[in-house]
Amino acid sequence: MQLTGLVVEANDSLYGMGGAFVYVPVSGRGTNTDYFGYFTMPVLAGDSVVVRALGFKPVSFVVPFDTSLSYSVLIEMQQDTINIPEITISQFP
Repeated sequence: MQLTGLVVEANDSLYGMGGAFVYVPVSGRGTNTDYFGYFTMPVLAGDSVVVRALGFKPVSFVVPFDTSLSYSVLIEMQQDTINIPEITISQFP
């Protein structure tokens, strides 16, 4: 079946996110979203699909068995902020 979708940032604007990676880990198939956040790829019913983007938490879902020849999704990506502790650099040990 053909999986199509739109990957967006989950903030107030819901702009499409280009450059996100959408893939099926078991089969190794994958694609990137275009500039507007759209993607399309062939999948099988029951496949687990993972969506990743730099600076965002990964999202995964399973393609349902009760679909026809196509399945469309809207994926909202949550920002993943990481705080690194402060370090001090000095010229003497």
